[in-house]
Amino acid sequence: MRDHRPPAPGRDRYLPHTLTLIGAAGLSRDEILAALHALQDYAPELITRKEAEDGEEDHIRMLLAESRRPGAELTRDDVASFVVAMLIAGYKTNMQHTGNALLTLLTHPDQLHRLRERPAGIPTAVDELLRHVPLMNATNILVAEEDFTLHGQRIRAGDAVVPVPASANRDPKAFTDLARTPNPHLAFGHGPHACTGAHLTRMQLAVVIQVLLEELPGIELAEPAESLPWDETTPLRAPARLPVRW
Repeated sequence: MRDHRPPAPGRDRYLPHTLTLIGAAGLSRDEILAALHALQDYAPELITRKEAEDGEEDHIRMLLAESRRPGAELTRDDVASFVVAMLIAGYKTNMQHTGNALLTLLTHPDQLHRLRERPAGIPTAVDELLRHVPLMNATNILVAEEDFTLHGQRIRAGDAVVPVPASANRDPKAFTDLARTPNPHLAFGHGPHACTGAHLTRMQLAVVIQVLLEELPGIELAEPAESLPWDETTPLRAPARLPVRW
């Protein structure tokens, strides 16, 4: 299951801009816009290359095919926007999800042992890890479209609302069984605002966990968990490094 393929073509071109946008909280407006515009220039080039090359069907080719369908609402510009979104959200967020998931498993050896003995439970464990460990929290601002009252709090149309997914994902009324299926967590949002990369994140986490359990059966933390530094450069919550031994 080892993958020794070279980095994706264009990685050196888009990755610096991706990292800039992920860490945008500490940057100037000009720096942020420069990185965003660079990705917006890169996306149409990538799409054009996909159209010209023969290759296996992937998300970009599928979306392009849909955009060419008579009567389709999806446009080529929409595909380019999707590419930009995936370049931003599809790299560091998944990398940090992985770090959070591994740290949680390594600090809960009984759960790690259970997965090693029953790898068929990995997909269920992935959703539980996504629920249990908040990566992004209170980072999205929503706007109410109509007046309503929620738990005694009056919210009027036009009010800004900041949801706190970590709180919702720890609701004891909703999450009473650790082996629940399905798992109604909000790690990827909900409804029309649900993350389009949710399936990719689930797949990547499942593959990482399975490979580690197979290839490194003795894996354990090389340092105490409480001494690990945390990445303070982005709004994403994850360990800055995760030293292990096996």
